[in-house]
Amino acid sequence: RLQKGRIPARFPDMKGLRAKSRYLAGTRPGGDYFDLGESPDGRRISIVMTDSSSYGLSSAVLSALMRISIKASGESSSSSETVTRIQDELTQALGEKERLSLFFGMLGRKDFHLRYVNLGTSMGFHCRKGENFRPLPSHGSSLSSSSQNSKGPEYRDTEIPLQPDDRLVLISDGFLDPLGGPLQAANTLDGFRGKDPVDLLNELAYQVKSKLPAPDELPAQDCSALVLDIDSKLLTLIKKIS
Repeated sequence: RLQKGRIPARFPDMKGLRAKSRYLAGTRPGGDYFDLGESPDGRRISIVMTDSSSYGLSSAVLSALMRISIKASGESSSSSETVTRIQDELTQALGEKERLSLFFGMLGRKDFHLRYVNLGTSMGFHCRKGENFRPLPSHGSSLSSSSQNSKGPEYRDTEIPLQPDDRLVLISDGFLDPLGGPLQAANTLDGFRGKDPVDLLNELAYQVKSKLPAPDELPAQDCSALVLDIDSKLLTLIKKIS
């Protein structure tokens, strides 16, 4: 209940973007966190999803850190710079066996290009109108104490130009595992491409709950999914923002 209370149940209206999400609490230590936020100047929308391996990392402190990072991202258009900043902030928080999966992306409001870094087990999927979903490239393993103690890799943003009617889906491994992995997950997403995002999210939840021993059972780990639909009138919106 505490974990769920920190995750947004709904998002404010954002021009050019429609966001829906689903979260199921799990029984293992740790948990998921995700959020969206606009930069103070309104030029960027920040997207964050984390999956931590301990209760300490999924505490309110981590949630606050993510929100601070979203606000700080207004100073830069580089997701990699923000991820490096998050990594530096977590140096003292990560125990020897603790892991943190992190997706952080920024969506530019002038060109609607998504620039992101994805570390760990969560996955992103993207499709254009009339096409099938494709997994987004990952940038490496989860953050850990070993990555903190070394100078670590230099992350570079992956950039994706988004178009009208595009759909972006972020899924934590709590949903990925019951679906059977990335390929099967993409097939499931394809089956709901033309439907309301709520229908897709309900299907993901069903795939998890149908495999539990009893209806009131909780899954082993947190399950998070975020669906982002790009407005069909995107080009008109870009002209207005520009």
